[in-house]
Amino acid sequence: MWIIEILLIIFGVVLALVLLTMLILFIMLLPGKKTKELKDFKWLLERPIAHRGYHLGNKEVPENSKVAFLRAIEKGYPIEIDLNLTKDHRVVVFHDEDLKRMCGIDKKVYDMTLEELKKCPLMGGKEYMMELQEFLDLVHDQVGLLIEFKNSLNGKLEEAAYPILKNYKGRYVMQAFDPYSLKWFKKNAPEVPRGQLCFNYMGNKQIKWIRRFIFTNLFSNFIGRPHFISYNWPGRNYYTVKVLRNLKAP
Repeated sequence: MWIIEILLIIFGVVLALVLLTMLILFIMLLPGKKTKELKDFKWLLERPIAHRGYHLGNKEVPENSKVAFLRAIEKGYPIEIDLNLTKDHRVVVFHDEDLKRMCGIDKKVYDMTLEELKKCPLMGGKEYMMELQEFLDLVHDQVGLLIEFKNSLNGKLEEAAYPILKNYKGRYVMQAFDPYSLKWFKKNAPEVPRGQLCFNYMGNKQIKWIRRFIFTNLFSNFIGRPHFISYNWPGRNYYTVKVLRNLKAP
């Protein structure tokens, strides 16, 4: 009989540990709370979003360009943009960390000043990189904005961009792959809706297994407590994404 009692005790301990682990993971997964100060972002789900503007992928209408943004505004589409920081700490609307793909120049954005970047035509055409303030003045709340913060520079990009965004009266939300970018906004600008970008990291062998597991399953949510999730489409049926959907998280 004592063997059965020991086995039951072991089973009970294991079951308790499993349930405790599941509870901890569930708490880590939870999205951010909708507080009174949080700006409304229902518009985010109402219309298709023009990714990097309504561009054509050519030199006439390249991504993240003035002409691409004007096309999106004309259609009434919210605009998704990317932010990067220059050498002289100016915030520019540009996706890549270097200029090779868009400008044919083998240099990093953060190694060049705004003045230098303004001389680099996008895809060899007549369009040039825009500064964040210049972009906001163009949009002027005609459409909502989905603003992606690129790779974290220890909060420097957020620190440079938020004072500009704070004075903008239009609709916007922020999103990032880096949960610490969301954490910065959670601490310093809780009124700004936060979005966690994600995809299935499991095939990326350059990242440690535990980090792949955490990021793929959105268990990093406890860091920045996102208000919405932007998950790569093939991962829409991932079980943690389904859990968040059942919790009514956008």
